[in-house]
Amino acid sequence: MKFFSLLLSLLIANSALAQTCNCTYTITKTGSYDGTALKIGPGATVCIQAGNYDYLRLNNFVGTADNPIKFVNCGGLVDVNYPTGSTTGIAFQGCRYFRITGTGDSNYSYGIRISKTGQSISGLNITTLSTDCEVDHLEVSNTGFAGIMIKTDPTCDPATQRGNFTMYNVKVHHNYVHDTIGEGFYIGNSFWNNGHPRTCEGQSVRLPPHEIIGLEISYNRSENTGCEGIQYACAPNSRVHHNTVINAGIQPFDPNQDNGVQIGGGVSGWFYNNTIQKAAGVGLIIVGHLGPNYAYNNIITNTGENGIFVDERTGTLANVDIVLANNTVITTANEGIQLYNETQNNYIFNSVILNPADGKFISTLNKDVHYTAQNNFTSMNIGDARFVNATGGDYHLAAGSPLIDAGQNMSRYGVTTDLSDISRLLSSAYDVGAYEYVATSSTPLPVELLSFTAKPQGQQVQLAWATTSERDADRFEVQRSHDLSEFVTLGEVKAKGNTSQRQYYGLLDGRPLDGVNYYRLRQVDQDGKTAYSKIISAVIDELSPSLELLGNPIDGRLIQASVRNLPGANYHLSTLTGRELMVNSDLQPDGVLTLTPAQPLPAGVYLLWTNNSATRLVQKIVVY
Repeated sequence: MKFFSLLLSLLIANSALAQTCNCTYTITKTGSYDGTALKIGPGATVCIQAGNYDYLRLNNFVGTADNPIKFVNCGGLVDVNYPTGSTTGIAFQGCRYFRITGTGDSNYSYGIRISKTGQSISGLNITTLSTDCEVDHLEVSNTGFAGIMIKTDPTCDPATQRGNFTMYNVKVHHNYVHDTIGEGFYIGNSFWNNGHPRTCEGQSVRLPPHEIIGLEISYNRSENTGCEGIQYACAPNSRVHHNTVINAGIQPFDPNQDNGVQIGGGVSGWFYNNTIQKAAGVGLIIVGHLGPNYAYNNIITNTGENGIFVDERTGTLANVDIVLANNTVITTANEGIQLYNETQNNYIFNSVILNPADGKFISTLNKDVHYTAQNNFTSMNIGDARFVNATGGDYHLAAGSPLIDAGQNMSRYGVTTDLSDISRLLSSAYDVGAYEYVATSSTPLPVELLSFTAKPQGQQVQLAWATTSERDADRFEVQRSHDLSEFVTLGEVKAKGNTSQRQYYGLLDGRPLDGVNYYRLRQVDQDGKTAYSKIISAVIDELSPSLELLGNPIDGRLIQASVRNLPGANYHLSTLTGRELMVNSDLQPDGVLTLTPAQPLPAGVYLLWTNNSATRLVQKIVVY
């Protein structure tokens, strides 16, 4: 009887978990799962029940662009550990339009953990013509090869080769990979330039690997990797940003794979806002790339070879730009920046190069390598730059730094913010290096502010702050800006007033701006005195376009609406019969659109509509 009671309790518990996680199907044990056989369709949620697993093999799960299949931990931590096995920790094969995420339990930053694999075995593989995938909030460690590997190597089957297969829309973000034998992140085949060597029908051939269109690697952390912390290739127009790589290349299986980050063959795009520390080889190595490439707002410190190295190989485009801007390169065992690419246009702007070996700040292979260097700061003495705390690894600029306002405007290359996503236009000119100088206010808040954070949640931003004490505090006003020049108040939160105990507050920004949102607190005292907090930021990407009326019905003299993510749109007002009316329109940076009709509108129903190249939105207006 006790056995059946226990069994019933387990069944009820599993059912409750499935309901809590909105599961379409729940994985509960080690093994192989086939989406076709299980009839798992677009929009499904495949839960991985919390617990221990040897491995998971996930085949033929196919969603759609609008309704991907989600794999998520449910009920706690999922731990995959199989040190004696010969199977990848988690493997996706033949899957399309899917996401694997460790966000199923708020108690864990990384709710899916691959903690150990066997010799020469990777942690997470996405292979066998898989495409359109998202990987986030995973921790991968102690792997026999790479931590996360995403690619389909070409075989003798033409379907696997470039021109017949393309991988699209690979998004890898907010993962933690550490203590791997191979690369931390290995994305894209390494043989774009000359082809992957194979033997087909008895003949030695070199086969072209597929490209990855729409690659983005962001907000990841890589530590203590045998080879590169991040290696990516075959990815035109890629974006790699806001990653941290520490102690890469500590025990490479090939002496040339001891670098921090390797940008490989077939890559063009943007590499920005990354931090690379203690690479055994080159900090950032750009080899055999396609071009053009833009690397900016990166900090590279304490490398075993160059800080940055660039070359060219078969397939590299000639006469395209290689832009190295606003980078901070400190203490390199070889040259700070070394250039071997003879046929491209090299530009080095607004960069800091300090303490390279033998004082070689920038060097080239030969006289045929040309570059333009402007507004850079070089010195063998790190103290000359006047950082806040270089010894402690804080490379923000201190007051009086010679880097302040010493740069040139880089907006023509897309550089408008710094490593902390702070605007580059806080003063009359760009600063040099990865950080923009931000003057601090000498007026303290009339409360002791413990913390102030902004965390994106889907297409919203949750703002939260805490105080340790308050004296005569009346309220907090939460303000937002898109460019740090003008702030608007989003809302007010009543303060506790007088207390010596910790207080917690929050406000949800339900309609953030697309891109970088800057926030500050305006604290108002009971006697009307005010003070401001530090400025924080949150980045919102790919917001859904929207047009929402601010008030309806209206009196016909003025129409206001909130606009989001509609670049280049035109705004129109018409009657229900389609007759367009004359209006003057004004769109403010905070997204508030004001339309003023040439004549006050008579009572009735009208249509406000807008369109850009990709979106058309319509709102019905009632005039009383």
